[in-house]
Amino acid sequence: MTMSEVRLKAIAESLALLSRDITQGDLPDMCILKDLKLTVDQLRLSLWAVIAYERRSTSDSRAGLRSQLAEFRMKRLMEMLGELQADVNNGLLAVDPAELCDLTSALHSTLQNLAPAQKVVT
Repeated sequence: MTMSEVRLKAIAESLALLSRDITQGDLPDMCILKDLKLTVDQLRLSLWAVIAYERRSTSDSRAGLRSQLAEFRMKRLMEMLGELQADVNNGLLAVDPAELCDLTSALHSTLQNLAPAQKVVT
């Protein structure tokens, strides 16, 4: 068994134990749970992309896999932005001006970087 397989097996076992604890009412701090959920969601999407790519792929090209992962990350980003907007609209999230500035800058930079790709697609 490779080191990656050992680590994955340990993670799966830890997640199963955590799931059992939570269903039995041992609830950790909600902020920690939300962070864990985001991490698990990202991992789930990455695994889904890898599995989907492997099913369709007949070559050993990593470029196709990277493209598939990027597509899944973009979908997840759109989901997260929708969740963020809903939280702001429902008054569940106070917007810190410094964080808003960082978010605006990151989004602007990302949109600028994506502009050339959009021209190729359209």
